[in-house]
Amino acid sequence: RIDITAYKTKGTATETVQTIIDLEYNSNGQVGKKTVATTFNDFYGNPQTSTTYYEYSYSGNTVTETQETLSSSTIQTDPAGRIISYIPTGNMYSFSYTYSETGNLASFSHTSGATVVNYTYGHDAKHGIFEYVRMPKWFTSLFLDGGLHLANNVNSEAVESGSRSTYSYEYNQHGYPAVVNITPPKDSGNETVSRTVVSYFDITE
Repeated sequence: RIDITAYKTKGTATETVQTIIDLEYNSNGQVGKKTVATTFNDFYGNPQTSTTYYEYSYSGNTVTETQETLSSSTIQTDPAGRIISYIPTGNMYSFSYTYSETGNLASFSHTSGATVVNYTYGHDAKHGIFEYVRMPKWFTSLFLDGGLHLANNVNSEAVESGSRSTYSYEYNQHGYPAVVNITPPKDSGNETVSRTVVSYFDITE
């Protein structure tokens, strides 16, 4: 089970969004099923929960994701198990990923028709949130944090236009991020600073 709690602050208001991901593995030790339950407050401040179910099948370096038997998406991985492309249902757009020699996400591209938006990333040299998590790298990249903390922790995200988001961290006693603060680009018109609290649990047998 993965429990993610995010706090989004704008002015004096803080919104809390909790996402719980439950996984089931197949006989080969691969992710076979996923349940995602997200709890949030509606317009009137009442808590609401949205639940979605997924199944996964495998063929070589291709992973197929089926959402409640209604739609499917295609994931391609490299020999290290990292995601290199993702084509969602409908093939209307796609995503591609490249990596640095240190194993960090170097670039990310979003293609929609003839429009391509490219992002580049910088990282620190500290322990990444998912550095030692025993979970497929493609899964953490696609569904948890976009691949920003596979080996180390992202400290900047830049778009071709020149806009840049910045990341800052508060670390625990073991040198892992305990809080992630994301500040959007100044020219984005978005004043919301995202603050995510990270908890770690030792499941070593």
